[in-house]
Amino acid sequence: MANVSLRPTGVYSVCDLEKVVADFTGQGVMQDITLDATDFATAKLQNGQCVRLVGKTVFLPDAISDKVLLHASPCEIYEDGKGRETFAKERGKGSNPRLFVLNSRDEFSTNACYYADTEYATAAALKTAIAAGTVFAVATTTGDWLLTATTTNAVVYGEVTDYVTLSNDRDGVRIRVI
Repeated sequence: MANVSLRPTGVYSVCDLEKVVADFTGQGVMQDITLDATDFATAKLQNGQCVRLVGKTVFLPDAISDKVLLHASPCEIYEDGKGRETFAKERGKGSNPRLFVLNSRDEFSTNACYYADTEYATAAALKTAIAAGTVFAVATTTGDWLLTATTTNAVVYGEVTDYVTLSNDRDGVRIRVI
């Protein structure tokens, strides 16, 4: 069994906010926070990933039963030729991350997700299952979303509504929070 990531090798994930209530109202947007020294000692926080918040510290989820938030920070890239997929948050560098509380019916698109090749043998099989309305996105302990047919014990999960082209011309999925 192998996991197949929608994020291309060597780049970071992106997130396009489609219909996220907190983005319009400002309620549920967390900004005055820092990344945990252990979870993000070497790892970078990528747009589209899910995290948990304790006080003013951001952690990777400990279990799929954690209440998670969506990371979608504005890109801080000022060099010619560098796109959104070259941006990720590093602990102690740049501005603090921006997190969104997810509400039922919020929608976003991302490539911060993966699927098991034992469940969907190919990307074509995944697309067919998405078109049939049988794919869910479940928060995982890696911060990425697992694309699967079951939701198990997940507290925050969504229905995958479409296989999309993201704003950086990469493949991704649109997730509607349930």
